[in-house]
Amino acid sequence: MRLDRPYRHGEVIEDDPVRGFRRIWYDIDDNYGAVKTEYYATNELLDKNAAERAENQKWGEFGKVASIPLNLFYKELLPAVQAKDDDYIRRWLQNGDNAGWRTRDKI
Repeated sequence: MRLDRPYRHGEVIEDDPVRGFRRIWYDIDDNYGAVKTEYYATNELLDKNAAERAENQKWGEFGKVASIPLNLFYKELLPAVQAKDDDYIRRWLQNGDNAGWRTRDKI
């Protein structure tokens, strides 16, 4: 990636706590570099989800079923949301690999 403004090696270019990521510049040589995107608060979110699962909340209207980082939502679920594919979303949430994102044991 070539940029007009030279950044220092390791400089934070963008820090967005709402979306949960930051971008950092790394030098490759005098003219080129790479931007690394780091996502944070993932472990805290998993811990919070586990605590909410342990509460065994009763089902009600508009019950929260998951907390998912936005980067994962955009990559995995947004196309299904746009296509109104509720079955895919349900299968994705019920997949054991994604169990940590659920705030309830059964969906």
